[in-house]
Amino acid sequence: MFVGSESHYQFCTKSEDCAQDGYCGGVPLFQICLPYRKEGQSCLLLTCAPGLTCSFFFCRAPILDSGSSST
Repeated sequence: MFVGSESHYQFCTKSEDCAQDGYCGGVPLFQICLPYRKEGQSCLLLTCAPGLTCSFFFCRAPILDSGSSST
């Protein structure tokens, strides 16, 4: 189950045509996921069928262990 902390996940939605698949808010999904992938985290990309306008991008961010804030 998830630990009630959405901040641990990067959520992105695209309201554009799926023809422009691979982009979220004008930013390439792979580029958004890059920093997380570098951390060795897993990325999950779900896209809708062609013609629809629904796309979800979930990227598993590193879980903060002891709430160490990097300032």
